[in-house]
Amino acid sequence: MPSFMLLRHGSAACHSRKGLQLRWEVVENGYQGKAQTLSTFTLINRTKQALPATGWAIYYNFIRMVKSGEVAPGIESAHINGDLFRFKPTAGFAGLKPGDSLKLNIFSVAWVTHFTDAPSGPYIVWDGDPGKAMPLQTL
Repeated sequence: MPSFMLLRHGSAACHSRKGLQLRWEVVENGYQGKAQTLSTFTLINRTKQALPATGWAIYYNFIRMVKSGEVAPGIESAHINGDLFRFKPTAGFAGLKPGDSLKLNIFSVAWVTHFTDAPSGPYIVWDGDPGKAMPLQTL
């Protein structure tokens, strides 16, 4: 199961190297009897501060097309271009407190082979510094 860590330094939204984590797993291929897969990213806040309700977006690459829309209360998924996708908070997101986690359920076309088709290259961009992507590193 791929896991990623956030690297972010020098801002009000700072999280430690081992603080904000993103884990992905296949839940079910052939979901609802269709040629689609349900997989889940789990966003885990192991920092001492909350992930804010606004002001950030997480991007990732995925070989499969992902359905856009709400993936968790207050979090939307969107297809940006090619194999690039984004999670972004909406007005319904209250932030993520230290010690809390949030499951982001995505629906993709076709079956997903766990490691071969796993998402790659996740990174976060803070609205206050949009020209700087902070990579989420593999654990």
